[in-house]
Amino acid sequence: MPKGDRPSGTPKNRQSASHPEAAPSTAPKKQPVDIPCSFCGHINKKDAGVLSRTNNFKCDKCDNHFSIIENKIEIRTPYATIRHSDELGITDIKVSIGPSGVWHIASDAEHELVETLDLDSDRAAALIGASMVENRLQETILAKVSHVPRVKERLFTSSGPLGSFGVKIDLAYMLGLLTKSAYNDLMIVKNIRNDFAHNLNIKNFQSQKIKSKTDNFVILNTHVGEFINDIDSPVAQLNGQLPRIYVHNYLIKKNNPRDKYMMTIQSICFSLAIDTITRQHPLI
Repeated sequence: MPKGDRPSGTPKNRQSASHPEAAPSTAPKKQPVDIPCSFCGHINKKDAGVLSRTNNFKCDKCDNHFSIIENKIEIRTPYATIRHSDELGITDIKVSIGPSGVWHIASDAEHELVETLDLDSDRAAALIGASMVENRLQETILAKVSHVPRVKERLFTSSGPLGSFGVKIDLAYMLGLLTKSAYNDLMIVKNIRNDFAHNLNIKNFQSQKIKSKTDNFVILNTHVGEFINDIDSPVAQLNGQLPRIYVHNYLIKKNNPRDKYMMTIQSICFSLAIDTITRQHPLI
Protein backbone atom coordinates (compact mmCIF):
# COMPACT_ATOMS: atom_id res chain seq x y z
CA MET A 1 0.00 0.00 0.00
CA PRO A 2 1.57 3.38 -0.94
CA LYS A 3 2.63 5.81 1.71
CA GLY A 4 0.05 8.48 2.41
CA ASP A 5 -3.31 8.09 0.72
CA ARG A 6 -4.50 11.32 -0.82
CA PRO A 7 -7.64 12.73 0.83
CA SER A 8 -9.12 13.55 -2.56
CA GLY A 9 -10.50 11.22 -5.23
CA THR A 10 -7.39 11.64 -7.39
CA PRO A 11 -5.08 8.63 -7.82
CA LYS A 12 -1.51 8.80 -6.61
CA ASN A 13 1.13 6.90 -8.56
CA ARG A 14 2.51 3.96 -6.63
CA GLN A 15 6.30 3.70 -6.63
CA SER A 16 8.10 0.41 -6.10
CA ALA A 17 10.50 0.26 -3.15
CA SER A 18 12.76 -2.19 -4.95
CA HIS A 19 13.39 -3.25 -8.51
CA PRO A 20 12.92 -6.95 -9.32
CA GLU A 21 15.23 -8.52 -11.83
CA ALA A 22 14.59 -7.26 -15.32
CA ALA A 23 13.02 -9.57 -17.85
CA PRO A 24 15.66 -11.08 -20.17
CA SER A 25 15.94 -9.59 -23.62
CA THR A 26 17.85 -10.88 -26.62
CA ALA A 27 17.03 -7.87 -28.79
CA PRO A 28 19.86 -5.52 -29.93
CA LYS A 29 20.38 -2.69 -27.47
CA LYS A 30 19.28 0.08 -29.86
CA GLN A 31 16.29 -1.74 -31.32
CA PRO A 32 13.05 0.08 -30.42
CA VAL A 33 10.60 -1.90 -28.30
CA ASP A 34 6.89 -1.11 -27.98
CA ILE A 35 5.72 -1.24 -24.35
CA PRO A 36 1.94 -0.76 -23.90
CA CYS A 37 0.77 1.05 -20.78
CA SER A 38 -1.44 -1.21 -18.67
CA PHE A 39 -3.61 1.77 -17.72
CA CYS A 40 -4.33 3.83 -20.83
CA GLY A 41 -3.01 1.54 -23.59
CA HIS A 42 -0.53 4.11 -24.90
CA ILE A 43 2.43 2.54 -26.71
CA ASN A 44 5.66 3.68 -25.10
CA LYS A 45 8.69 3.33 -27.39
CA LYS A 46 11.93 2.41 -25.60
CA ASP A 47 15.33 1.10 -26.63
CA ALA A 48 15.65 -2.64 -26.08
CA GLY A 49 18.63 -1.97 -23.83
CA VAL A 50 16.36 -0.46 -21.19
CA LEU A 51 15.01 -3.96 -20.48
CA SER A 52 18.43 -4.99 -19.24
CA ARG A 53 18.40 -2.20 -16.66
CA THR A 54 14.84 -2.07 -15.33
CA ASN A 55 11.34 -3.43 -15.77
CA ASN A 56 9.64 -0.45 -14.12
CA PHE A 57 8.19 2.12 -16.47
CA LYS A 58 6.30 5.39 -16.37
CA CYS A 59 3.80 5.96 -19.17
CA ASP A 60 4.70 8.92 -21.41
CA LYS A 61 1.02 9.80 -21.74
CA CYS A 62 -0.83 9.18 -18.46
CA ASP A 63 2.15 9.20 -16.01
CA ASN A 64 1.01 5.99 -14.28
CA HIS A 65 3.63 3.40 -13.34
CA PHE A 66 3.60 -0.25 -14.41
CA SER A 67 6.03 -3.17 -14.56
CA ILE A 68 6.97 -5.91 -16.99
CA ILE A 69 7.65 -9.27 -15.30
CA GLU A 70 8.79 -12.12 -17.58
CA ASN A 71 7.46 -10.15 -20.55
CA LYS A 72 4.00 -9.87 -18.97
CA ILE A 73 2.54 -6.60 -17.79
CA GLU A 74 1.99 -6.55 -14.05
CA ILE A 75 -0.66 -4.10 -12.90
CA ARG A 76 0.53 -1.92 -10.05
CA THR A 77 -2.75 -0.59 -8.76
CA PRO A 78 -2.80 2.90 -7.22
CA TYR A 79 -5.20 3.84 -4.46
CA ALA A 80 -7.39 6.82 -3.79
CA THR A 81 -9.27 7.70 -0.63
CA ILE A 82 -12.73 9.21 -0.41
CA ARG A 83 -13.10 10.86 3.00
CA HIS A 84 -16.58 11.07 4.51
CA SER A 85 -17.30 13.04 7.68
CA ASP A 86 -20.51 13.39 9.68
CA GLU A 87 -21.65 13.53 13.29
CA LEU A 88 -20.40 9.96 13.79
CA GLY A 89 -16.86 10.86 12.78
CA ILE A 90 -14.58 10.51 9.74
CA THR A 91 -14.54 7.41 7.55
CA ASP A 92 -12.05 6.74 4.75
CA ILE A 93 -13.37 4.78 1.79
CA LYS A 94 -10.55 3.21 -0.22
CA VAL A 95 -10.85 2.62 -3.93
CA SER A 96 -8.45 0.92 -6.32
CA ILE A 97 -7.87 2.33 -9.80
CA GLY A 98 -6.62 0.15 -12.63
CA PRO A 99 -7.29 -1.09 -16.16
CA SER A 100 -10.39 -2.99 -15.02
CA GLY A 101 -11.92 0.18 -13.58
CA VAL A 102 -12.61 1.61 -10.12
CA TRP A 103 -13.20 -0.79 -7.24
CA HIS A 104 -14.19 -0.19 -3.64
CA ILE A 105 -11.79 -2.37 -1.66
CA ALA A 106 -13.14 -3.92 1.54
CA SER A 107 -10.32 -6.37 2.31
CA ASP A 108 -6.83 -7.53 1.32
CA ALA A 109 -8.39 -10.58 -0.34
CA GLU A 110 -10.50 -8.35 -2.59
CA HIS A 111 -7.45 -6.27 -3.44
CA GLU A 112 -5.57 -9.36 -4.60
CA LEU A 113 -8.52 -10.42 -6.77
CA VAL A 114 -8.88 -6.98 -8.35
CA GLU A 115 -5.19 -6.70 -9.22
CA THR A 116 -5.42 -9.69 -11.58
CA LEU A 117 -9.06 -9.48 -12.60
CA ASP A 118 -8.29 -7.82 -15.91
CA LEU A 119 -6.21 -10.87 -16.89
CA ASP A 120 -8.84 -13.42 -15.89
CA SER A 121 -11.15 -15.23 -18.30
CA ASP A 122 -14.66 -13.90 -18.88
CA ARG A 123 -16.11 -16.76 -16.83
CA ALA A 124 -13.81 -16.03 -13.87
CA ALA A 125 -14.47 -12.29 -14.09
CA ALA A 126 -18.24 -12.85 -14.13
CA LEU A 127 -18.15 -15.11 -11.05
CA ILE A 128 -15.68 -13.01 -9.04
CA GLY A 129 -17.44 -9.72 -9.83
CA ALA A 130 -20.83 -11.11 -8.83
CA SER A 131 -19.38 -12.53 -5.61
CA MET A 132 -17.94 -9.13 -4.66
CA VAL A 133 -21.22 -7.30 -5.22
CA GLU A 134 -23.17 -10.02 -3.36
CA ASN A 135 -20.88 -9.59 -0.34
CA ARG A 136 -21.36 -5.81 -0.45
CA LEU A 137 -25.13 -6.28 -0.66
CA GLN A 138 -25.11 -8.53 2.41
CA GLU A 139 -23.07 -5.96 4.37
CA THR A 140 -25.57 -3.24 3.46
CA ILE A 141 -28.50 -5.37 4.61
CA LEU A 142 -26.77 -6.21 7.91
CA ALA A 143 -26.06 -2.51 8.53
CA LYS A 144 -29.81 -1.90 8.30
CA VAL A 145 -30.91 -4.56 10.80
CA SER A 146 -29.88 -5.71 14.27
CA HIS A 147 -26.60 -7.60 14.20
CA VAL A 148 -26.88 -10.92 16.02
CA PRO A 149 -23.98 -13.25 15.03
CA ARG A 150 -25.87 -16.54 15.51
CA VAL A 151 -28.90 -15.27 13.59
CA LYS A 152 -26.66 -13.90 10.84
CA GLU A 153 -24.91 -17.25 10.47
CA ARG A 154 -28.21 -19.13 10.29
CA LEU A 155 -29.87 -16.76 7.82
CA PHE A 156 -26.97 -16.08 5.47
CA THR A 157 -25.34 -19.49 5.26
CA SER A 158 -25.50 -20.94 1.75
CA SER A 159 -28.38 -23.22 2.76
CA GLY A 160 -30.14 -20.56 4.86
CA PRO A 161 -33.25 -18.59 3.87
CA LEU A 162 -31.15 -15.53 2.89
CA GLY A 163 -28.27 -17.49 1.41
CA SER A 164 -29.00 -17.01 -2.28
CA PHE A 165 -27.97 -13.96 -4.29
CA GLY A 166 -31.50 -13.49 -5.64
CA VAL A 167 -33.09 -13.44 -2.18
CA LYS A 168 -30.54 -10.86 -0.98
CA ILE A 169 -31.44 -8.64 -3.95
CA ASP A 170 -35.17 -8.99 -3.23
CA LEU A 171 -34.70 -8.23 0.46
CA ALA A 172 -32.52 -5.18 -0.18
CA TYR A 173 -35.17 -3.82 -2.54
CA MET A 174 -37.95 -4.45 -0.01
CA LEU A 175 -35.92 -2.63 2.68
CA GLY A 176 -35.59 0.42 0.44
CA LEU A 177 -31.83 -0.03 -0.08
CA LEU A 178 -32.07 -0.15 -3.89
CA THR A 179 -33.81 1.84 -6.57
CA LYS A 180 -35.83 -0.02 -9.18
CA SER A 181 -33.03 0.50 -11.71
CA ALA A 182 -30.38 -0.96 -9.38
CA TYR A 183 -32.69 -3.85 -8.53
CA ASN A 184 -33.14 -4.67 -12.22
CA ASP A 185 -29.40 -4.39 -12.94
CA LEU A 186 -28.56 -6.67 -10.01
CA MET A 187 -31.02 -9.26 -11.29
CA ILE A 188 -29.22 -9.13 -14.64
CA VAL A 189 -25.87 -9.58 -12.87
CA LYS A 190 -27.29 -12.61 -11.03
CA ASN A 191 -28.62 -14.15 -14.25
CA ILE A 192 -25.32 -13.62 -16.07
CA ARG A 193 -23.43 -15.14 -13.14
CA ASN A 194 -25.72 -18.17 -13.24
CA ASP A 195 -25.32 -18.52 -17.02
CA PHE A 196 -21.54 -18.66 -16.71
CA ALA A 197 -21.68 -20.97 -13.69
CA HIS A 198 -24.09 -23.53 -15.10
CA ASN A 199 -23.75 -23.41 -18.90
CA LEU A 200 -20.33 -24.54 -20.13
CA ASN A 201 -21.31 -23.74 -23.72
CA ILE A 202 -21.13 -20.06 -22.82
CA LYS A 203 -17.46 -19.15 -23.03
CA ASN A 204 -17.36 -15.36 -22.98
CA PHE A 205 -19.34 -12.11 -22.86
CA GLN A 206 -19.62 -12.06 -26.64
CA SER A 207 -22.08 -14.93 -26.46
CA GLN A 208 -25.39 -13.62 -27.78
CA LYS A 209 -27.23 -14.80 -24.68
CA ILE A 210 -24.88 -12.81 -22.42
CA LYS A 211 -24.47 -9.80 -24.71
CA SER A 212 -28.24 -9.31 -24.97
CA LYS A 213 -28.50 -9.20 -21.17
CA THR A 214 -25.73 -6.59 -20.81
CA ASP A 215 -27.60 -4.37 -23.27
CA ASN A 216 -30.24 -3.89 -20.56
CA PHE A 217 -27.91 -2.37 -17.92
CA VAL A 218 -28.94 1.21 -17.12
CA ILE A 219 -27.22 2.53 -13.98
CA LEU A 220 -23.83 2.82 -15.70
CA ASN A 221 -25.39 5.69 -17.68
CA THR A 222 -25.86 7.75 -14.50
CA HIS A 223 -23.33 6.38 -12.00
CA VAL A 224 -20.26 6.00 -14.23
CA GLY A 225 -18.41 8.68 -16.18
CA GLU A 226 -15.26 9.34 -18.19
CA PHE A 227 -12.03 9.79 -16.22
CA ILE A 228 -9.95 12.67 -17.50
CA ASN A 229 -6.30 12.25 -16.55
CA ASP A 230 -5.97 15.59 -14.83
CA ILE A 231 -4.78 16.49 -11.34
CA ASP A 232 -8.23 17.81 -10.42
CA SER A 233 -10.24 14.92 -11.87
CA PRO A 234 -11.84 12.58 -9.30
CA VAL A 235 -11.93 8.80 -9.70
CA ALA A 236 -14.96 8.49 -7.43
CA GLN A 237 -17.15 10.94 -5.58
CA LEU A 238 -20.45 11.47 -3.83
CA ASN A 239 -22.46 14.44 -5.03
CA GLY A 240 -25.70 14.70 -3.11
CA GLN A 241 -27.66 11.53 -3.83
CA LEU A 242 -25.57 10.36 -6.80
CA PRO A 243 -22.37 8.36 -6.15
CA ARG A 244 -20.25 8.20 -9.28
CA ILE A 245 -17.07 6.48 -10.42
CA TYR A 246 -14.92 7.63 -13.33
CA VAL A 247 -13.09 5.13 -15.54
CA HIS A 248 -10.60 5.36 -18.39
CA ASN A 249 -12.17 5.06 -21.86
CA TYR A 250 -15.71 4.97 -20.48
CA LEU A 251 -17.31 5.89 -23.82
CA ILE A 252 -15.53 2.96 -25.46
CA LYS A 253 -16.10 0.52 -22.61
CA LYS A 254 -19.85 1.14 -22.43
CA ASN A 255 -20.15 -0.58 -25.81
CA ASN A 256 -18.28 -3.69 -24.67
CA PRO A 257 -20.37 -6.42 -22.89
CA ARG A 258 -17.67 -7.42 -20.38
CA ASP A 259 -16.86 -3.81 -19.54
CA LYS A 260 -20.54 -2.96 -19.09
CA TYR A 261 -20.90 -5.86 -16.66
CA MET A 262 -17.80 -4.86 -14.68
CA MET A 263 -18.65 -1.14 -14.55
CA THR A 264 -22.16 -1.98 -13.33
CA ILE A 265 -20.71 -4.08 -10.50
CA GLN A 266 -18.11 -1.43 -9.66
CA SER A 267 -20.68 1.35 -9.41
CA ILE A 268 -22.99 -0.78 -7.25
CA CYS A 269 -20.15 -1.84 -4.91
CA PHE A 270 -19.01 1.76 -4.45
CA SER A 271 -22.54 3.10 -3.97
CA LEU A 272 -23.46 0.40 -1.45
CA ALA A 273 -20.27 1.14 0.52
CA ILE A 274 -21.30 4.80 0.72
CA ASP A 275 -24.85 3.75 1.58
CA THR A 276 -23.67 1.57 4.47
CA ILE A 277 -21.64 4.42 5.96
CA THR A 278 -24.02 7.33 5.47
CA ARG A 279 -27.27 5.35 6.01
CA GLN A 280 -28.79 7.34 3.15
CA HIS A 281 -31.16 5.01 1.28
CA PRO A 282 -31.20 4.35 -1.55
CA LEU A 283 -28.10 5.84 -3.16
CA ILE A 284 -28.31 3.62 -6.20
